[in-house]
Amino acid sequence: MSRQVKGQGRRLGHRRGLAWMRAFRRRHLSHGLPLRRLKMSRKGRHRPWASKNSSRQKLMASAGAFVGGDRFVLRSRLGMGGMCEVFSATDLRRVECGDSQPLVAVKRLLPEVAQVRQAQSTLAREFFTLRHLVHPGVVRVFDLHREGWGLCFSMELLEGMPAHAVLGSHPVGLGGAGIAVGARIFESLAYLHAHGVTHGDVKPANVFLEQGGRAVLLDFNVAQVLERPGAAGAKVLQGLPSRARIPGLSLLHASPEVLKGGPPSPRGDIFSASCTVYELINGLHPFNMLPAHEAASRGLRPAKPLALTRGQWRELRKGLSFEPQVRPTAQRLRAVLDERGWLAGFRWMRPYTGA
Repeated sequence: MSRQVKGQGRRLGHRRGLAWMRAFRRRHLSHGLPLRRLKMSRKGRHRPWASKNSSRQKLMASAGAFVGGDRFVLRSRLGMGGMCEVFSATDLRRVECGDSQPLVAVKRLLPEVAQVRQAQSTLAREFFTLRHLVHPGVVRVFDLHREGWGLCFSMELLEGMPAHAVLGSHPVGLGGAGIAVGARIFESLAYLHAHGVTHGDVKPANVFLEQGGRAVLLDFNVAQVLERPGAAGAKVLQGLPSRARIPGLSLLHASPEVLKGGPPSPRGDIFSASCTVYELINGLHPFNMLPAHEAASRGLRPAKPLALTRGQWRELRKGLSFEPQVRPTAQRLRAVLDERGWLAGFRWMRPYTGA
């Protein structure tokens, strides 16, 4: 056999070996199993991907799992819902570029729903809704990635705790600090509504509080893009998907019109946010842990929190109205709650002592 034929056979075997190795890696990564990167040598033998002294090699050797096409190394789980889970992760691309802050958060589908088309569409819709929004009170997303047969996206890693966890350590509410948080929540909603987006599920679990006083809205998987241009002064974003039905809402914070099957709207966000802010200030649900439609049928009326002035309570009580047309705008509520300047005295991160 000639040398040319032998050389062609070796090259063919080399290509087949590479194809087999790539298929093997894809199968392992689709199940979330750890796998070190390997590179084929010219003679067909495996050798490590990077030098032993590189930071990337050290991270990959100690990693538990990779997502996003081997770009992210998962560190610890931050939270889990009915469809998704969120991890803190190291972005290997940032490590290679020498970024001093390589940590991000990665939101991925749970393994049992990773291949469900509707779940993938919901996660993609959340990413495409958020990528146009840049505001301190809205979580910032970076990139959408393919993970095996599922999807995941990276976003900023926040330091602090969700509002419902803060309330767990402050059962009497946050008082004046809760007013400051409420002002930031309504400021974020005013930005969303001005850009034609409704959050759809504002509640303490979806508000993240950072040490410096920043309140960030999370979990936009039921967000809706307004379909009528100019509705309530909103400018509708073009090219974003919309959603007619929103399963999985928090019944305790949803507006009565949404509970009756109506579409999400900015005024529905105002009701949900008003319930959340009332709970942050007072430590109690405004309607004794009853959904809005049941509270309306029983004629329940919330009591005034001591931390609020009469003017502030007048506007927040309108936000808690069962009639949508009575509720003020997010901009109005933000201006009223921010008038006393409580932002300088955040106390919600201090342990509760009963005093």
